[in-house]
Order: sequence, then structure tokens, then C-alpha cells
Amino acid sequence: MIKFLKRASKFKLLVASIKGHSTDTQQCLKQIDPGSRVIPILKGAWFTQRIDVISGTIDILGLRVATYNRANECSLLVKIHTEAGRILHSSVVHAKDCRDNSIIWIAPDNPIAVKGIDVYVSIKSSEGRPGNNLGLWVAKENGSDLLIRKPQGYYGLGLRRNPAISSFPGLGLELDVRVSSFALYYRRKSIQATGMKSYNQPVLVWVSDSPLDSQGVIFTSLFQNTLVKLELINTHLGFEISKLAMVLIPATTTQEIIRKVVCRARQMGVPVILVVERGVIISEQLKKTWHNYIDYVISVEAQSAFPADVNSIVDLSKTALQLEEIRHQLIVRQQPLVSIVFSVCNILIWGQFVVESLVRQSYIGPIELVLVGPSDSYDCIQWLRLVIQQLSNQYSRKQPITCSYVTNNSDTNSKIWQLGANAAKGELIVLSDSGIFVNSAFLKAHVDAHSYRDCVVVIGPVVSLDRPDASLAKLCELEQDIEACQLRALNRGPIYIESFLNCRVGNLSIRRSDISLLDECSVNDQKLSLNLKAILLGYKIYENGGRLKFASEAIAFTVGWEGGNKDSKDFLFDFDDCSSFLDLRSQLSTLILSEKSGLVDDIQISSELVEGFNVDKLKDQFAIKSLFSRSPLYARYNRKLRVITYRWHVPHQYELYKLPYQFDLMVGLGSPISEFWDFNQRPMPANARFITPAQFNEGLYDLAILHFDENVLSYENTNGHLGVEWGATFRWFVENIKLPKVAICHGTPQFHGQYTPGYDGDDLMSVIESARDKLVEYVGDIEVVCNSHQARREWGFKRSRVIWHGFDPMEFPPARYEKGILSPLGPLVTSRPHYRGYYLHQRVFDETFPKQFWPSQLRVPDPDVDYFGNVFALAKYRNYVNELRKYSVYFNPTLRSPMPRARAEPMMCGVVTVNADNHDVDMFIKHGVNGFYSNDPEELRDILLYLLRNPEKVSKIGAKARLTAIEVFNYERYLAEWTSLITDVLG
Repeated sequence: MIKFLKRASKFKLLVASIKGHSTDTQQCLKQIDPGSRVIPILKGAWFTQRIDVISGTIDILGLRVATYNRANECSLLVKIHTEAGRILHSSVVHAKDCRDNSIIWIAPDNPIAVKGIDVYVSIKSSEGRPGNNLGLWVAKENGSDLLIRKPQGYYGLGLRRNPAISSFPGLGLELDVRVSSFALYYRRKSIQATGMKSYNQPVLVWVSDSPLDSQGVIFTSLFQNTLVKLELINTHLGFEISKLAMVLIPATTTQEIIRKVVCRARQMGVPVILVVERGVIISEQLKKTWHNYIDYVISVEAQSAFPADVNSIVDLSKTALQLEEIRHQLIVRQQPLVSIVFSVCNILIWGQFVVESLVRQSYIGPIELVLVGPSDSYDCIQWLRLVIQQLSNQYSRKQPITCSYVTNNSDTNSKIWQLGANAAKGELIVLSDSGIFVNSAFLKAHVDAHSYRDCVVVIGPVVSLDRPDASLAKLCELEQDIEACQLRALNRGPIYIESFLNCRVGNLSIRRSDISLLDECSVNDQKLSLNLKAILLGYKIYENGGRLKFASEAIAFTVGWEGGNKDSKDFLFDFDDCSSFLDLRSQLSTLILSEKSGLVDDIQISSELVEGFNVDKLKDQFAIKSLFSRSPLYARYNRKLRVITYRWHVPHQYELYKLPYQFDLMVGLGSPISEFWDFNQRPMPANARFITPAQFNEGLYDLAILHFDENVLSYENTNGHLGVEWGATFRWFVENIKLPKVAICHGTPQFHGQYTPGYDGDDLMSVIESARDKLVEYVGDIEVVCNSHQARREWGFKRSRVIWHGFDPMEFPPARYEKGILSPLGPLVTSRPHYRGYYLHQRVFDETFPKQFWPSQLRVPDPDVDYFGNVFALAKYRNYVNELRKYSVYFNPTLRSPMPRARAEPMMCGVVTVNADNHDVDMFIKHGVNGFYSNDPEELRDILLYLLRNPEKVSKIGAKARLTAIEVFNYERYLAEWTSLITDVLG
């Protein structure tokens, strides 16, 4: 049976649900149209939605409001509350204080802690009516559904006592939640355990805007099968998925529709199957990103684009039965066998505690312990099996924990992981060691993180405990505060959270299919500890461009030396590792540059430290510690500095916020760009948060950092692209804040023709001096940071200095040189063609340029639909770098941008840059050695063709470009210069 849900008004769909309610409530429900981008808030109901936050504290909540550009006299009552109805915050928003399509900010008196509770927002209006109301914007992709509830009376706000009159599946408000947290959670909703046979008539949703007769034989075979019911869902409507067996999506469906549908299916634990009919050609984008949307693929013909374990050819006579089997496979795959490898050393001391931490896991799948040790220690496995049995009974564990033993005939522990991993039977293998215990969510966090198929290794926080703290009670206490554990584990300076330097023994898992990496990272005749081996494994993955995914919820605990010797307890290596690692340092010299910084030679070793130790080894220890601390010499203050600022240039601020200060970003001052953090560009650092003007107390801050460009005062010169609001926040900071200030100039002086395509006046490219003078005078004596020496000369600010960009080499693996030329060409370029070098680009790539070498534009795929916030941002940033490093050459035609980041970032990967001659390029590029620059289109064209026809030159020049970029644009230099500037400004 096929049920067609025709596109209809929401009124027809809701007739049954609104009868029996008040006139106001009925009127309210009638006004909700799922196809609209705005929901009018009329009197007669509470509009309620769950706030999708897992942990941390809610600092402020934003709602995008529509005033319809008319005078309104109504107001909104906004309440943040728990599921039980306990009020956490209440405030009133008046229409006269709102601007159309702007965000209204709800600031609780105190941050709302989200730990083990669901938090909701409810909104209602007592005056809202057609023609006099405020509207709230609908989210493009939403997590929780919008609920309509009774407006008042005995029931209150508790969801049990005042349940929804109506819910709108797939429809929700645009909530901008600002949370203080950098914990990374990968919680996968499990597929419903019931099989299709348990349904009366299993429902398979067919998502399409096309009729059945335009589909292929797979859908036809299902239509003819009486055992299942096939429903056609028009993709423009919201739909309820919770009672469905699975969702079927034709391979011809657009990515946008797939994301929308899969978002909904994932929330409800419903598997999504891609259907590839005969003759359908899979797009390149889908081949790259299928794992972000799809659980399984069925097809009429063999599909090499997808892994064999998620791909089946359909027997058209048994399609429904095959789908039942696929669903069963997906359920089983949610709970793979996990093998944990560790040495038998000290197992009699810590064995019971280690096993108890595993038995109490929330992960309900099977677990295998693989012990590795000498042949004379085999007897301990019998004792361990007895402990496992007793504890499993105590905790009523249903799935068994098996135990096996592997003999290590070597006199070193360096082969433990290879021996154990090769003997392990699990799909996932945790590389651990004796004396390491884990929190109850440890294995579930590793399994969930791996389930997205976008990483090689999963890592997490490793927390050191003093021996007296090593108890189950202490473990239970610590695991309640995941963010505190993460902060305690990652206290070694501004290291990229997914860096290989955060690979630690005890909290590292790898898929069985990737265990060959353990052999590849082995070093002949080296006696390396497991900690060092974990880092070398991570480095190998980094070098190959693989992802190491950090899962905050997976916490491992190690026991340090009694007495709490912090230097010994937190140190990564034993002394015996030091010389071995320094012998291997050449592998990392391009990343850390310790020899050039002189850290080894400058170490001062006191006689007290030397006593009782080998001096050479001690010096090695300090050398290694300097490599892994990676922190510039910050100025020391009695407390953490607090900086007030605002969002402007996200990639720039992402690097700047690696300074060890607190950065508070002000919203609500009139500039739309400053109202949100763009997670499409970079993750939001943990030491940054948004605040409203009402929360700002100038006396609590030490410094203000301002951001501006050439347009903040003279928007009238932008040909209508920008308005007065562009510089509103900058102007407010200059005129209202009395703190010491530093301003960052992100542009160059305005010039004639900047925003006018085709402009050819005699004054083209000449500076508009009146606009330049106006801004220089307005800034006055504020210290200005310019991004290039050329920009500093052009501006002529009263007080200024140059700080070039800084990047962490850990975030930019080496280039792979799979593709040809990358060059920017899009709306940002064509809207400012003279600024971005559009016409130079046209002259270089004219009709004579060979089509096979034509440049590409960068297209960065979105990560998994489950990801949001910093989890999304980290994955998107990683996708960006991975796409960047595929190319061989980056052509940068920009003429007026001061030190474009798009030029430096490819260099960090070793992509050869060919540049227009501008903004300091001659200060770090040696023409023909580590890159190229010229303003002659013919010369630039010849260089590009020479590189593409000589790939060996690309790899040679690219390697030198990478070394140059890592030294010149290293973020340690960048942060040190910023530290010096702030010290000067604060005196």
C-alpha cells in the first residue's frame, strides 16, 4: 500500500488536534505553517522547545525575531525551565526593543548548569494577534520539535502536567545557545532493537518528490510486497518517523534533502538506506560523504564506491526480507566486540580495580581482555577470570567479558600492542596498559565516536591520580565532571585538541582494519615506552592525513608516584625514553623547531636536580619536555587576564585565543556579524564566551581588543554592499569603553572601484584619502595591529605595529599533491574584483590556458548530520584542511588583502603558492625556491604550467614552502608577539 501525503495547509492536518480548545488556542495553531520561515507568536499557547545542550553552562540564549517591519505593541514572556517545570530564568521582550530579523538575547542572572537535566525554553504572548505580533524564525536543521501547550492555569510549565496539545515533527525554532564548554560528545542514537517482524505492517518511508512510476525496480518490488507498507513522504512537509522501520532514499536525491531527512531519522533511531537503481551514476560528492548520512546501501548492480560491509545487491524477489536482515546487521553493528590490550605487569596490584572499572561500563556490548606478558605469568589469568566472574555477577552484567593471554618472548614492552592487537578478536581495539582504569562511559564513547567512520583513532583525556586517590569512590566522583577532567588532562599549553601529542597510553582505540599502523610506527632496536609509542602512532596518522578524534566522555585514569611529585607524575616519558626520542626527533623537527629556538642549549640545570641522575639524560628530559609543552613565554600575572572584545574574523580570533586569557565577546551592539560564532570556519575556543551589554562590568576587565576594516566608518563607499550597522560594534567600543585598547585592522584603505565591477575610471585603485584620514583620526592613539608591513605603510596610523599570522603546524598535515591548481573564484571575489584580483585571474586563465589544467574552487563537505557546535566545527575544519592539502598549487591573485590567510594556509601544508606580488610576499618567498610571485599575467601563466608539467618540482618546492611557513608563521612566534604587545599596553 502506498500512502501519498499531499502538500496541504497545516490547518487541515491539525483539525482533529485543535478541536475542544479555546478560540485563542485554535487561532494560534491555525497560523502555524510548516513551509514558512517564521512562526507568529499569538496569544493562546505556550511555544515550547527543548534546548539541545549536553553539558556545560548556558550563558545566553538567542532567538531570531521578526517584527515584519511594522510597529508592534506586544511583548514576549520567555521562560527557561526544567522538564518538571522549575523556572531557571524569566524575562520579558518588548517589540519596541526589537529590530526585524535580529537576535534578541536572553541572559540568565547566573549561568545555567546543564548536567543530567533537560532544559526547555517556553515563549508566550498575552497581546499577540494577527497584525500585531512578533514572529520567531524557524531553524533550517533542527534537533528538537516545537511543542504547543496550554497557556496558563493549574498545569504550569512542567511537561508531564501540561503536555503538548500538538507537536510539529521536524519543525523547531532557531535557538542560538551560547554554552561555556569545549567538551566533545559523540552520542549516537541507537537503532530501535525491535525487528521489522514485530511491526503489524512494517513501514518503509520512501523520500521523494517524484511519483512511483519515475522510480526503479527496487521500489516497484517493495510496492508489490504485501508484507510491508510503503509510504511516500513529500520532502516539503514535516513527518513523524518514530514508528517507522527504516527510511529509503533514492540515490538521485539532493544532498540538502538527504540532510533534512536524515537529521530527523537519526533523532528517532531509524536507519537510513540509500537505494541505487539501475543506471544511476553516484555523484562524487556522495561518494566522499555517504557515511555522514547513510547507514547502508542497496543496489541493483555492484557499487564499488561504497565499502563492502555496508553494500548489498538486491534480490528483487526477496527485497523485504533482505531489508529485515540489513536492519538486524545494523543493530548488531552498534555493539561490536571491543578488545582491550594491556600488559600483565602490576596486574596483581591493580587488576581488581581495572576490571571493576570495565565491568561497570554503560556499554552493553561484548568485551574481550587481552593480556600480554612473559610465559611464567600465565597463572594470573585464572585469577583474573575469577575476578571478572565475581564482579560481573555483582553488577548484573549481561554480556560476557572474556579473557585471553598472549606470551611476549621479548625482553621489552615495545611489542605489547602489536602482539595483543594481532591476537584480539574485536572490531575495535583499545590500546591500554595495566594500572589504567576508566570511567563508566569510556567504551560507549569510543564505540560511538568510531561509528561515524571519519577517524582512524579515538583518543580522550588521561587524568593522573595520586596513589591515595586511586579508589572506586574517587573514580565515581571525578567522572561526574567531564569538563574538569578534560581541563586537568590538557594542561600542557595551547595544543590542538586532536593533536598526536594528546595520544596517551590507556585512552587510544583503533579499528582492526588499521592495526597495520602499529607495525609501521615501530622503530627498530628501540626500547620505547608505550606512551612514546602512542605519540609515534599518532604522528604516523597525522603524517598520512588521518584524523585522531578526541572524545571528552572517554576518560582514563593513571596512578602517579606517591607523594604527588607533579613533574614526575605528569611527565610523558621515563628517562630511558629520552635519548630514543631525541634520535627520532628529525621526524618532528619540521613541526617543533626546538633546535632553532635554542631551547636545548639554554636549559639551566641546577646542582640539586643533577644529583643522583645522569646529566645527559636529564638534559634530554628537559629537551623533550620543551618539545611537548609548546608554550611561548607568556607574561605572568597574578590572575588570568580578562579581555572584552567581539566576534569579527573567526579564523584570526581562533588563533589569537590560544593566549591563556579569558575572552568575552559582546553581542547586541548592532553589527550582525558580531552576533554569532561561525562554526563553519573554526571551533570556538574554550576560553571564549558571549555576553550581553547587561552582563558587562568594565571594572572586571583588563583590556579591550577591537576589530575593524576599511568600511566601518565609510560604508557609503561600498556600492550598497554594507550599511551603517557594519561598524556599529566597533564604534560603540571606541566611544564607550575606557579600558586600555588594542585594535586589529583587517583591511587596507578604501580605493576607487573597490566594490564596483567593471570600473575603469582614471582614479581606479587610488586610495580614497578622505576615508583613510577619517578612520586614522577616529582611531587616534589606540595601538593598531596591521597584518602586513605594506598595510601599515598605507594606513599611517599614529601608533601601530605588524604581527603576521600564526598557525599551529599540528593542524596542517603535509600535502598529498593529488590535484592540480586551486584558486578562489566566487561571490567574495566577484563582489570586489579589483581587491581580490579577479581581472588578473581572468588574464592568467584566458582562452589559451589548457583546459586540462584549469583551476578548481575549494569545496568543503559538511561533516555528519549529528554534529553540531564545536563537534561540527572541528570536523568541518578538518575537512577544510584535508581538501586544501589535496592540491599541488595555490594561485593567489589577491591584490589588496593584507597578508591573506588563504595564501599562508596552503603553504603550511606544502602546497606551492603562485602569487600576485603584494603585501610582504617578497619578505618570505624566494622566487622559484619556495614559491613564486609576479604581477605579469604571462609569467604567472608560464609558472603554473611549468609546475603542473613537472610534478617532481612541485614536491621539492612544496617541501621548502612548508618549512618556511612553519618557521615564519609558527603560532608560537605569533603568540609571543601578542604577549609582548599586551605587556606594553598594560605597562
